[in-house]
Amino acid sequence: MKAPGEKRTSMTPFTDPCSPGLFPEDLQPLAAFRDESVHYRFCLYDTVGSTNDTALRLAREGAPHGTVVIADSQQDGRGRRGRSWHSPPGVNIYMSIILKPGEIAFHPSLVTLSASLAAAEAVSLDLFPRAGTSAWPKWPNDVYCRGRKLGGILTEAVFAGDRIGFLVTGIGLNVNMQAADIPEDFRDGTTSVCIETGEPVERARVVRNTLGAFTRYYSLLFSDPSAVVADWCSVSRTIGSYVKAVTPQGILYGTAEGLDENGFLRLRRDDGEELSLSAAEIVHLRDHDG
Repeated sequence: MKAPGEKRTSMTPFTDPCSPGLFPEDLQPLAAFRDESVHYRFCLYDTVGSTNDTALRLAREGAPHGTVVIADSQQDGRGRRGRSWHSPPGVNIYMSIILKPGEIAFHPSLVTLSASLAAAEAVSLDLFPRAGTSAWPKWPNDVYCRGRKLGGILTEAVFAGDRIGFLVTGIGLNVNMQAADIPEDFRDGTTSVCIETGEPVERARVVRNTLGAFTRYYSLLFSDPSAVVADWCSVSRTIGSYVKAVTPQGILYGTAEGLDENGFLRLRRDDGEELSLSAAEIVHLRDHDG
């Protein structure tokens, strides 16, 4: 039976009990990674509404910790505050990880930090050196390069009583999207790995590297969450920058001094008062490195 949204294109079969239809050739290497991995189980789809919504449904149906939902495209991709995420087929990464950690001693926002740090590290160490640039995590949930957005993270928690039942962390990365494929309204502020390197990249490679880095940082949250915060601060250009913070209470200006133990932004206002922001839209006005 043809699954809803399944497209008959020049794709090779990908056999997975959780994956309907056919899948693109540059993601085929995930079959070997799936067989080798002790951490992850993949659910691969041609197209979904959003990978987070699909992962939330699968988690409620009993999908285990470490299940990764990956789609070639999304019909209703979304970011923070319900914003849409442009999700064309064949070019980018749209994936969501189901996490069932049980009792945790750290704030869930640190999972978002771990994912953004992992994604930035994955492309910076493996792909960007030859392009003479690097990616970096921008607070609270973005991945940037040369002042333009490369990707974003969306973590959603589902509670069972007063504790977290499970988390879903969505990672969207622009990989092979060309400038002409970016909606005009977002073109000046958006980039992709291909735009930065000048050549296409196998998406499976980026997925493997991102998940490998995420495994390391996520595991570290259970033993030394402060180390994850320190690593994030050491590479993010948000820290040390003069920023505008758009909060539900109004607009604030100040210097991003660092993050607290929960991953909240420590903002020092011009009058010297220091605030802790759990959520805000951040605009860099002056970067610490110029």
